[in-house]
Amino acid sequence: MPDKIKGILKKPDTALYIAICVYFVVTLINLLNHVMWRDELGPWAIAKESTSLSELFYNYRYEGHPRLWVFIVYLLTKLTNNMASMQMAHLCIATAAAFVFLKYAPFKKWQSIFFIFGYFTFFEYAVISRNYSMGVLLFFIFAYMIRPVEGRRNYILLSVVLFLMCQTNAYASVVAIVFALTLCFEFLLNKQKDTKTWLIFTLSALIFISGLLFSIYQMLPPPDSLYLKKPEFLTGDPTYDFMRLLNQIANVYNVYFPIPMFKQNFWCGNIIGYISKNPLVLFFTRVAVGAIFLSVTFFMVIRRPVAAFFFITGNAAIMAFSDLLYGSLIRHRGHLFMIFICSLWLTYYYRPVAFKVPFLNKFCLFFEGKKNVWLNFFITIHIFAALVAITISAMYPFTDAKDTANFIKANNLDLLPMAADADYQTTSVAVYLGESMFYPVTGRYGTYVISNNKRLYTDSDGVLKEIEKFMKLRKSNILLVLNSPLTRQQMKRNDIVFIKAFANGIIGDERYCIYVMKYNEVSP
Repeated sequence: MPDKIKGILKKPDTALYIAICVYFVVTLINLLNHVMWRDELGPWAIAKESTSLSELFYNYRYEGHPRLWVFIVYLLTKLTNNMASMQMAHLCIATAAAFVFLKYAPFKKWQSIFFIFGYFTFFEYAVISRNYSMGVLLFFIFAYMIRPVEGRRNYILLSVVLFLMCQTNAYASVVAIVFALTLCFEFLLNKQKDTKTWLIFTLSALIFISGLLFSIYQMLPPPDSLYLKKPEFLTGDPTYDFMRLLNQIANVYNVYFPIPMFKQNFWCGNIIGYISKNPLVLFFTRVAVGAIFLSVTFFMVIRRPVAAFFFITGNAAIMAFSDLLYGSLIRHRGHLFMIFICSLWLTYYYRPVAFKVPFLNKFCLFFEGKKNVWLNFFITIHIFAALVAITISAMYPFTDAKDTANFIKANNLDLLPMAADADYQTTSVAVYLGESMFYPVTGRYGTYVISNNKRLYTDSDGVLKEIEKFMKLRKSNILLVLNSPLTRQQMKRNDIVFIKAFANGIIGDERYCIYVMKYNEVSP
């Protein structure tokens, strides 16, 4: 038996399969421990309330993403009422991405194994069930497929991958454009092109463009969208525009060095916050370190023109998109790290092109020789960041929404008409309850948010007045689910009784206070 075990362990892919099994099991445990928040639950709520594909596509119009993920979720809602099915689907996608990387990435096997247990691949794009893991899976597939086989590439299959990439999320669509431009750049560099190759490449381009246009069509916001934003190019204020550029470079630091602070609400924070309380010190430190990260990587890839083109174009595209259209958080900026990884991946496919100046060759050779050290450094950082995130997530619920909903059910408070504010933060409770709530800010019932500009912007007193109108219509006590506490004066003035507060979650704005507004039939 020991000899058989030794024989199995000596097989080249044994470590790969062990690693992917460990990844699957541990991610499954993390998912089962994870309480989904509003951005995860939104697609489920929309899919659940949609009776047809056309209604699904219409209801999703304010979300700013293509529909592939919500379509998958829609199919799941037709099979089961269990929201965990969405997490299991996400687990399969994240595991597939990890497997493709382990199997096909050109790095050392131990580097690939440790990489999949990093912050983005093991936590942000694995535990949190969003549409980003599909994009990451397709990034890795494309990075492998662009490798020339006997001097040729399957442009049709590559274009199909890009087509699908465009359907996953907004940032993946940007990366798809970068991959497509890189493919065009590489195609133009190749001098061995016949008529047939040109025709195939043209057909491939049409497939990609059709996918991109379809994606843009889905992402275009309605005229009344709350997120409708006019791109702000050069403003005429050089200082302001330069600070915008520096801000994007500063974000590189957070992506390459995503270790969060060691506290309950760690998410989207960074350990750099410990070094100073001065925001300017923190900002310019991030700018300096981010610039170093970009510069070192640039010198590592510059002698491989295709990889360098992808790295430069990819960073520029993601930064421009973040600044002009889609203000980004760590989950969005994580695509910069995927650009970094795929750029290093592409360097293995191309021979270096020497500079005419010997000094430049020696200079770049120095950085190229440190490529493994550089990659190992970031793999280590990301593993530590993932450990911090997962450890804190095991100690606290990600959101208080589920505990709040369970309390409401256990005490039969869901038998009362329910009103909630603010709608963005409280829809999570509605989804876990499986019940619609009245949202004073929009004057509608629902379990998901409609992000239009027809919203009542008022203070808490104004919200309470709207809820009082709702109470008089229903002629009943009203259960209030609020994400900020009321004052004693407000409670006394509106005959409101405090029930319970929930403030144990990681996400600070998904903590809740439960009240009952009493209906007095004889009151005016």
